Amino acid sequence: MISTDAINPFQPGAGMIPPVFPGREHEQDQFRQYVNRLKHRVAPSRDVIICAPRGNGKTTLLNWLTKKIRNEEKDNIEVIKTTPDKIKTPASLLNKIALPGWIERLEAKTGLSFKIDISGLQVQANTQAGRDHEATSEYLTEELVRRCRNKPAILIIDEAHNLAPDIGQELLTSSQDTKQEAPFQLILAGTPGLRSHLNTMSATFWERNDIMQPGLLSLEDTCKAIAGPLAAYQVTFEDNILETIANDSQGYPYFTQLWGEKLFNTLQKAQSNHVDKSIANNARGEIEYECQFFYQGRYDGLNTNNLIPAAARIAEHFGNLSVLDEDKVEQVLGAIELRAGQTAETVKNELLNEGYIWRANPIEQRQFHPGIPSLMAYINSRAQSIS
Repeated sequence: MISTDAINPFQPGAGMIPPVFPGREHEQDQFRQYVNRLKHRVAPSRDVIICAPRGNGKTTLLNWLTKKIRNEEKDNIEVIKTTPDKIKTPASLLNKIALPGWIERLEAKTGLSFKIDISGLQVQANTQAGRDHEATSEYLTEELVRRCRNKPAILIIDEAHNLAPDIGQELLTSSQDTKQEAPFQLILAGTPGLRSHLNTMSATFWERNDIMQPGLLSLEDTCKAIAGPLAAYQVTFEDNILETIANDSQGYPYFTQLWGEKLFNTLQKAQSNHVDKSIANNARGEIEYECQFFYQGRYDGLNTNNLIPAAARIAEHFGNLSVLDEDKVEQVLGAIELRAGQTAETVKNELLNEGYIWRANPIEQRQFHPGIPSLMAYINSRAQSIS
């Protein structure tokens, strides 16, 4: 039995590290290699780009790496975490990564007097207005090298698909320059549209970096993620129930954790430690209720960008398929009425950026997969009920 005061080990939706974390061994091994190099004060030769639809565990992976370093290597490696909304200007970027005293060092080097405010870094003289970008980009590498010589560092930027192109270009360029002189690692994580977003930056060498694309979990790993934490409470499953639940979650990490959470709650209320059809159905009822809010939120996001007609037509052509060729996607999008300023190419890129479709297989770049298969079914159903 699960006691009434037991804490639910599942925490879906917040990027928390799950109690059992299968299916990400490859990414974790790569992270360990980066950590080992930095610990020995050797810069990894490549930065890291993590691309996947929302809910596939990007933030969880970043939190796993951060926790590992802070628990095991805090004396050897420093982690700097931020998001694009905190580094909107070159000055705010410099303020985030530089050691204290950077403005004074900049003033000593230039002979100018600076002030920093919400608009960025400004020279305190009317004749020098607008020097923000020039003054900060010139010294970004210098300050990164200074910090990383003091202690090797990893800079993690989540939601990097929202990164301002000029900031992203400075980061990618400075990262490469810093690695020549000090142990440093840059990690950018975002939706599948991050790849297209990076193409808007002049730092074309980003393709040579390590690209991670954490996808859906296998059936085996999904079962482990759900049953593993429950095993600590001696929970058993009726024949085939666990596989049915795993298939229902579609291997989508967020739904996997949601299933675990609802099963735990249902078992706890029933004072049972055996998952039969009744327990599973009760848990499914709660999951379907929450999924409607999840789907509605994604629908609203697509609707705000006038993407519902395109999303519904793509969903209709995917049907039960797991893969759709890029030519077919472009053909479908080219056959619908688009809003002013839209083209099949721009709509495809917007759907990519939303994670509605994505290139899950790095070898087959002309194949698109549903970001979340069940979301497509919801979008298609909603669109048909409205038309």
